[in-house]
Amino acid sequence: MQQSDLLVARILREIHELGQIGGHADGSVTRLAYTEADTEARMWLVSRMEEAGLRTEVDAVGNVFGWPPNSSTDPPILLGSHVDTVPGGGTYDGTLGVVSALQIVRSLADRESRVPPVGVVSFACEEGSRFGMSSIGSRAITGQLVSGDLERLKDRDGITLRQALQSAGLSPNEVHKLPRAPGWFRAYLEGHIDQGPELEETGCPVGVVKAIAGVSRYLLTFHGAQAHAGAARMGQRRDAMAAAAEAILIIEHEATSAAEDVVATVGVAEAVPGIINVLPAEVRLGLEVRTLPTAGAVNFDSRVRERIQDRTAHRQITVQWDTLSASEPARISDVVRKTLLAACTESGVPAREIVSWPSHDALFLATQGPSGMILVRNRGKVSHHRDESVRPGDLQILLEVLQRALHHLMTPS
Repeated sequence: MQQSDLLVARILREIHELGQIGGHADGSVTRLAYTEADTEARMWLVSRMEEAGLRTEVDAVGNVFGWPPNSSTDPPILLGSHVDTVPGGGTYDGTLGVVSALQIVRSLADRESRVPPVGVVSFACEEGSRFGMSSIGSRAITGQLVSGDLERLKDRDGITLRQALQSAGLSPNEVHKLPRAPGWFRAYLEGHIDQGPELEETGCPVGVVKAIAGVSRYLLTFHGAQAHAGAARMGQRRDAMAAAAEAILIIEHEATSAAEDVVATVGVAEAVPGIINVLPAEVRLGLEVRTLPTAGAVNFDSRVRERIQDRTAHRQITVQWDTLSASEPARISDVVRKTLLAACTESGVPAREIVSWPSHDALFLATQGPSGMILVRNRGKVSHHRDESVRPGDLQILLEVLQRALHHLMTPS
């Protein structure tokens, strides 16, 4: 077996090992941030880093770093992603990027007497499933997590982010010390499984990301009047559910009209008191909006808000907007993007430049230094699902492209 085949086999074996942590009988995985399974995965990663001879660091919010002990003090090149998952997620999302990065740094350590400054990172709480805010680890280290978020962000059980950090053995009182100054890293490269069908359907083994959509999440609360479903005549109702339903259609219409520069989703709808024969006094909608740095997305949120306010006023319903989280779209560094494309060309690999609508830690790292992503086609054509899957040959291509790109970035210009 060739050396590259051995490396791929090792990566797949370790991805499978991680998949057992929080794994279910149907092949799906649940490692919600700061739960027992997530903490176990973090410790698994620390153990593998230490076995590889890396110096490990787990910061106050749970980001895990692995540094070669003999690397210089120059700004490092970072490789990585995340290992937390959504409920019932797949084994490759995030994990692929972390385990591949670890293997690349292992191979550097095997070949070099003095390893260049290249580190592995697994960012904490990338998925927004538990607290409604994604990429908490990369937000914290780039100064985009404010102190009030530790109390403001709560899960479905009312557990605050601060309490979750404490229960996971981390140090919420030290989170304010995490932000680093721009330029603290030379480049950040994130390998990731494609989370949709684009690469699989176009026959491209890898895709180089040219932009990452920004993500804003809102809680919309519609306040109406609770009433008996039989006694309340149709013309006299202040129906919060009807107002919320109309709002969902407004959101859909505006997003469909935005020249494919916006996707908007209402993924949560909760009625109070939630009884079939009672008009709800209150309805809460969870709205997520993803936008590109393009003209069609400009002022989308404000346009939707204005239209909804107008329609709810006609129904004598008031609506309250609360922002759960917000991030601006990111254009990928030209230096990193061109380096990845050149590495694909040198490897004889056809690459497709694509937009990433899913958010990633690279979105936040891009605010502080050159950052980029390479995606591997997903033969399952779906992510956040047990069916996500990568061919061993495509994983081998990912390794080769990342190693070539890394070589270029480490070489003085």
